[in-house]
Amino acid sequence: MFVRSAKWFVVAALVCVLGGHWAVLQVAAWTGMAITYSQKDSLSTALSKTFDGKHLCKLCKLVRDGKKAEKKSNPKFDTKKLDSFVAGSSLFLFLPLKPNFTPRNFAFKSRVAAPLSPPPKAA
Repeated sequence: MFVRSAKWFVVAALVCVLGGHWAVLQVAAWTGMAITYSQKDSLSTALSKTFDGKHLCKLCKLVRDGKKAEKKSNPKFDTKKLDSFVAGSSLFLFLPLKPNFTPRNFAFKSRVAAPLSPPPKAA
């Protein structure tokens, strides 16, 4: 259970690092806009209003401003510092985790000695 949730956490972290959260929010905004506009107009008109860029909702504006702010705050990486970090990080040794289960090729050994007492008699 822990391994599965850890994998999903890593996937979610990668999606956020790569900017996927903006895509998820934008899809949610487009869906909400299409539903709202289709209540008043036809479906084709609602979809054209949704994707024309002239009728932005609050969430669309939030996504647009967030992307702009993210682009402005992206630092430029200094490759010299990055190379020294990679060279210095080789001092750590990460050992693999010990498995917590019985291997499949494990064989139970049978008893060699006979029981000490005779078996019970049927009543």
